[in-house]
Amino acid sequence: MALKSTILKAQVSLSDMDRHYYQELSLTIAQHPSENAQRLMVRLLAYLLNADSNLEFTKGLCADDEPEIWRKSLSGEVLLWVELGLPDEKRLKKPQTRHSKFCFILMATASNSNGGKKTNASLPASVTSLYSA
Repeated sequence: MALKSTILKAQVSLSDMDRHYYQELSLTIAQHPSENAQRLMVRLLAYLLNADSNLEFTKGLCADDEPEIWRKSLSGEVLLWVELGLPDEKRLKKPQTRHSKFCFILMATASNSNGGKKTNASLPASVTSLYSA
């Protein structure tokens, strides 16, 4: 039998003075059984850095064709694609052809580190934000 996700709730008072975005957020976050607390907090931080009324958590680890977080227009077009971790080159190229903005939050742990080797993957020219956690 498969393990179920843990449902967590967060209450956040967000004041983003750079973007003039001020909200009291009540978030519900599903923590995948294989997701550790550090990754969950980085995912929450990524949401808060890009907070918007249309921003959504996605299926994340459960879906290969979705990012961790995205913003969609009312017509269903993806406006912002947010990735976490150390995406491989295939994963980096996927959103390039379809979406207007990308945000990558790079994080390395013992389980996903490439042993200090440099990756051949290059970031798309349209990456709007790059953070390292």
